[in-house]
Amino acid sequence: MKNAALLAASVALLTSLTSVAASKVPTEAPYEIRDGKGFPHTGVETVPSQTAPSRWMYESYHDAPQTYLRDICIPGTHDSGTYVVQPRFINVDKNISQTTQASIRQQLDGGMRQLDIRVTLFNGEYMAYHGPTIGAKAIDMFNDLKAFAAENPKEIVIIMLRLDHEISAQQRQDFMDSIFRDTIEPRVAALNGQDADVTFQRMWEQDKSFIVWDYGGVDAYPNWGHASGTPVYLSTSLPKKYFDHQVAQIKQRDPNKFFVSGLNLTPTLNAGAEEFFNGLFKGGAFSIKKLAQHVNKPALIYAKDRSAKAVGKRVNIVSGDFMEDQPAFEACMDINDRQKYFFALQSVRSGLCIGVRGDQAVNDARIELQQCNQHTITQQWDYDHTNGFLRNRADLNKCVHLPGLASSSGNELSLFECSASNETLKQAMTFDFRENIIDHRYSDVSFDSTEDRVGTSVRQWQTNGGYAQRWSRIYQTTADADATELYAAPWKDCAAENQLCDSGSDADIIVRYGHAATASFEYRRTASGKVMCNNRTLGDPKPGYAKRCAYISVSEKPEFKTLINKASGLCMDVKGGNSNPGTDVWQWPCDGGIAQLWYYNSLTKRMYSKIAHDRCLDNRGQTHNGGGLGIWRCDDPNIENLLFNWDGTYLKNIQSDQIAVDAFGTAAESVIGQWTFHGRENQQWYWGD
Repeated sequence: MKNAALLAASVALLTSLTSVAASKVPTEAPYEIRDGKGFPHTGVETVPSQTAPSRWMYESYHDAPQTYLRDICIPGTHDSGTYVVQPRFINVDKNISQTTQASIRQQLDGGMRQLDIRVTLFNGEYMAYHGPTIGAKAIDMFNDLKAFAAENPKEIVIIMLRLDHEISAQQRQDFMDSIFRDTIEPRVAALNGQDADVTFQRMWEQDKSFIVWDYGGVDAYPNWGHASGTPVYLSTSLPKKYFDHQVAQIKQRDPNKFFVSGLNLTPTLNAGAEEFFNGLFKGGAFSIKKLAQHVNKPALIYAKDRSAKAVGKRVNIVSGDFMEDQPAFEACMDINDRQKYFFALQSVRSGLCIGVRGDQAVNDARIELQQCNQHTITQQWDYDHTNGFLRNRADLNKCVHLPGLASSSGNELSLFECSASNETLKQAMTFDFRENIIDHRYSDVSFDSTEDRVGTSVRQWQTNGGYAQRWSRIYQTTADADATELYAAPWKDCAAENQLCDSGSDADIIVRYGHAATASFEYRRTASGKVMCNNRTLGDPKPGYAKRCAYISVSEKPEFKTLINKASGLCMDVKGGNSNPGTDVWQWPCDGGIAQLWYYNSLTKRMYSKIAHDRCLDNRGQTHNGGGLGIWRCDDPNIENLLFNWDGTYLKNIQSDQIAVDAFGTAAESVIGQWTFHGRENQQWYWGD
């Protein structure tokens, strides 16, 4: 009787998961999930996260500990223990039950923070299960959890735990006693079923790592909602039904509860079931992995969050099959908006980039097409997911807006104060990225290049999805580190435009060609020690402007290193990895990230940060005891605030030789400021490797 019941349950599960005939499974490209405007969710450009997946929660929220976990995007996995599978009682192919190839530890190290763990008793051992198949050993899964928490105590993992209803109450208790309590229970938060007011600070103060929701076998945890995939058949039209169902659910979510939203396409039984099951049990081509490939997970995460924001809500937990195969983690990090991800917006049609007329980020400055240049700061943008604002990197309080909130086609886009209090102005600055189309949230218009030539204004135009309305985001990542190093180099001026730049040596040199006032440069390495300083040879980084050449020898290329305080052994670090001008510096355990890499140029007297290509240490004009330190634009006209004397041990501002950079304390997060020079270890610094 028990085997019969298990078989019936397995068939029911298979019916809910898989029901389309093998002949119905398409062989063409993955489905295009479409939203209400009818454009496909394909080609989504996901931010290359600078946050370490294994410790993203603490890196992102250590300076925002009051954040509720129900208010952020948390990636998770479905049937997390199926990375190894074997038949449970009938010979079933793993393709219909395996939902991941990553172990629990690999899932956690990859950024997953919500796990779906289902446990049964099989041949005397507690094992993961999924319908008719058995997965990993429970002890292995829970040991992975324990080890991860020991190494990353500030990371919070939400576990949806289900104990198979087929095992007895005594067996459940045995599982709790023999595995659960010996592995993770000491770090499980004591939360009741009505409690969703969970902040990072609350978990950290309790020194807890796990939130356990028992959704089968012990007590219910009612304070969470769930959005599963609506039952649909695999056809080219019904994924839209799936998407619409998901959006409707997330719009209705209770913002005071946790909310799990599925990223799985789940078909149901239809007339082709017999053909499907025949194909399944006879080695058919169908698999959950192939089914998972029919959902563009990052695009769906962005789309859900965009739809939720339209009604004042946000996406929360997103859980899916084979999450390791798509950059879902990166999409969540982008949506959480705890780092500034700067990017250029390049026209798909013309290859030109969106910039600011006159390269001045001021109110009413027109948005135009320009030759792309990674060193032109006004061509760099940040999208603020919290409000839909598109900010310019030259001044993060300047945002793209539609003048007068006009909804008609043809109006030019321009910049305006992001902090405007007028509600109409705020709406005029609110945009949504729909893959490579930039929509205005409150009217049916999109960014449009109109013409393909430099200097053409970027305008709003009725949304049509044409190539003139498609833009690629080119992100600045650590791959741009070379530009940062070259920016800080001790350049020697050598020639005006159309003259010969001659270093006086045959040794290799690197030449910088461009317009210094706008930081628009091209860099070239030459083996001859000389080069003609013109557009033909070096390109044109700033059309219409007079340019000059400067050079350095290859050996003079800067090497950025960590700067370590002798008293604490901690590194000088840009707080939170935030590259915005004005960000504090503090002490942090040395990890070699770009927020901790510095270079001192003895010619310019500046201490350059690698966090961005134009950020330098700044004393904020405070040359007194307790004076602050941060980062600022290296080319700021108030230049003395940026100038320091460095002798290899002591760092003093050039304005006052009696004031030194001082570590106020020896613990992580301790302030770095300025104090009267006394020469003790808290004022001593040395370069790391």
